[in-house]
Amino acid sequence: MLLLTSFTTWENHHRSNASDDLLVTVSDRDPIPGELHYCRQLPVDFDAAPIQVINAIEQLKPDGVVLCGMAERRTHLTVESNGCSHHNPDQVLYTSVPLADLIANCSQTDISHDAGNFVCSHTYYEVLHYLGQTIPCIFVHVPPLTPTRHAGIVEDFIQVQQQMH
Repeated sequence: MLLLTSFTTWENHHRSNASDDLLVTVSDRDPIPGELHYCRQLPVDFDAAPIQVINAIEQLKPDGVVLCGMAERRTHLTVESNGCSHHNPDQVLYTSVPLADLIANCSQTDISHDAGNFVCSHTYYEVLHYLGQTIPCIFVHVPPLTPTRHAGIVEDFIQVQQQMH
């Protein structure tokens, strides 16, 4: 079973969060109900978001975790190699998932080595810290789902999620 997370909006001009939009689309296409669990619309809050994800992990005991957040200025899905602590940006943790293998069959997905300085990176760091190397965990930044890129991004994300099982 896989845990998938998304964030809510944080700017007044956001009508929705692309990460949450993607999870809604994926949930409609879930071929095996119960294989995917969702922790949607996490608050964009440095303390509350990681706590909610860790609580969901403790409750659900998933086999893998896919954290998702929106990246407004990107055009492809980006799988993040690491997250850093908001409290100490020099503290960095890396995923144990072999990302090049994970996205080998994806056409709209890149690997990123900079998750930024916002709640996404900190949440990733805190979840990786909590999990240690016990459960595979990745963070995927989702660009705005425009009509021209929507189908490719959805297909790539489904490919990534299947590889995480």
